[in-house]
This record gives sequence, C-alpha cells and structure tokens, in this order.
Amino acid sequence: MLTAENNNILLKYNFEKVIQVMGSQNITFVKLYPHIQNEFRNYSQRQLWANPDNGHPDYYVLKDLAEETYNLLNDLHYFSECQKTDSVFSVEDIK
Repeated sequence: MLTAENNNILLKYNFEKVIQVMGSQNITFVKLYPHIQNEFRNYSQRQLWANPDNGHPDYYVLKDLAEETYNLLNDLHYFSECQKTDSVFSVEDIK
C-alpha cells in the first residue's frame, strides 16, 4: 500500500488515520509525498498538474510514482515470488 498526501491539513489528518489503521494491521506502505516533494521541489504544485484545470498529477509525477512502486515491490521480493511470464515487465519497459 502506498500513500501520497499533500500539505492540505484535512487530507493530512485523514491520511494519518489511514496510516494508523495500516500500521495496526501490519500492512506495508510508503509515504511518497516527501519523496515527490523533494524530487519536484523546483516546480509549483500547479506546474505538476495534468492540465491547468485538473489537479491530478502529470506524466512525470505518475512516472516517478510508478518507479517508486516498482522499487517497493522489488525490495519486498514480490517479483521473485511471482511466476515469470511475458506479462511481467520492468520500469525500463515503460520509459
């Protein structure tokens, strides 16, 4: 489970509640907002939107989130436990 948040106080409060539940259930998660905030620190949040009227992340943020998700799954040895098929891909395949 991966979580991303922003500086919105209400969202942060809600994410903290979800994180407490995940922790109590021993669910692995990563808080990605600090990574994204650092990785894209030279851009305003609006510059990272998919378009000026849409606050969803753009291609570069999504690509970075995908890479971090892949790295987590790889670190957890998820791929070594999966049966290798043609449908298993690496981050390099989507670059």
